[in-house]
Amino acid sequence: MNIKSFFTIVKKHLTILTSCFAYTITKQKKLETPMSYKDVEEFKIALKEIAYTSLNLTSEYDRVRCAEWVRKLCGIATDNLEDCKVRNDYIQYLKITLRSGLLHGIFMHLPPDGDLKPLSEHLGQEIVKRIPSLSDVGPIAPYMKYQSQDGKAYLSIKKIGGKGVFCYMAVSPDGI
Repeated sequence: MNIKSFFTIVKKHLTILTSCFAYTITKQKKLETPMSYKDVEEFKIALKEIAYTSLNLTSEYDRVRCAEWVRKLCGIATDNLEDCKVRNDYIQYLKITLRSGLLHGIFMHLPPDGDLKPLSEHLGQEIVKRIPSLSDVGPIAPYMKYQSQDGKAYLSIKKIGGKGVFCYMAVSPDGI
């Protein structure tokens, strides 16, 4: 890849992210509650960091997937506080993922059509796919419960009504 084609890719990538960012800013001006404003500011800050760190992705496919996830997250309506929190959870997780220099986990695929599930439920399903011995994840508490065969480790994830998820993990050399 020569320098000219590199800058062409960077320019396209920044154009997509900038247009998503501009769309988000104009869409957010309608919000009135202080909590919603805080969520919007958090989203904007994460979006700026993603715009810079996504340039470090070496794979063109990763850059496209990153741009598609950003586009999907920018398209989520912010008139509902729950949707705003789901959007912020995903954007924060994407931001953290990009700091490693490559996409992984749920971001290895294009975003699903339709509404996004809460991030905790989505990640729980990804964990269950990779560890088939775990119980299936669903929207009821507990989300997931697992004890190792040797009895030395225990993991439980439970939903806290409208406030998030509680994760508990215990490990003991003598067993639990």
